[in-house]
Amino acid sequence: MYKLNKTGWVVDFGCGRGRVPFYIHNKFHIPVTGIEVHEKTYEEALHNKGSYRSQARHISAPIRLKYGLAEQYRSERYGQYLLLFQPFFH
Repeated sequence: MYKLNKTGWVVDFGCGRGRVPFYIHNKFHIPVTGIEVHEKTYEEALHNKGSYRSQARHISAPIRLKYGLAEQYRSERYGQYLLLFQPFFH
């Protein structure tokens, strides 16, 4: 199994409903940011985040969801691990 550095963080471009960011956050207890461009999917991810955080209160690392295009994402620090997986093409 791949081990993520405890000082690392993940940025998931095209995070969808947030399943992968929530899994990584829960498994490794590291900060995660999910970026989603589809407004309805982003809203579903926000809803899912509320449900997830109510069960994962013990994890202090932040989990953030952002709406917008990947190329417009700006951060003071970029993720140590970037996810660019897109299994479904339109």
